[in-house]
Amino acid sequence: MRLPPLAERPGDIPHLVDYFRRIICHQYAVTVEIETDAMKALSQHDWKLNNVRELRNALVSLVASCVDTHHATVTEKAVQEHFSATQAPPTSTQVPENGGPEILPARKDLT
Repeated sequence: MRLPPLAERPGDIPHLVDYFRRIICHQYAVTVEIETDAMKALSQHDWKLNNVRELRNALVSLVASCVDTHHATVTEKAVQEHFSATQAPPTSTQVPENGGPEILPARKDLT
């Protein structure tokens, strides 16, 4: 049995979000609301490389970042910030002029 990837079934996203929302509410003893615009942002996200597990992980992360005393409201801004943070290239990688890996000096307090 082949289950198409999430990108091929965007109509399932609101149902999955609601399903995971109820599970998260129960597991973490919080009330979670998903704003309409946040649901649209989740539905419109490019899920080509992602799957249902990653949708659930995104929701857990969103709830954790939005919770305020046992109540969380997931907003469109929170969804956008989550995806921009999780898809941003690493900032700690520095490529020296010669193109090879940069070797940082050892910390003196650790030697």
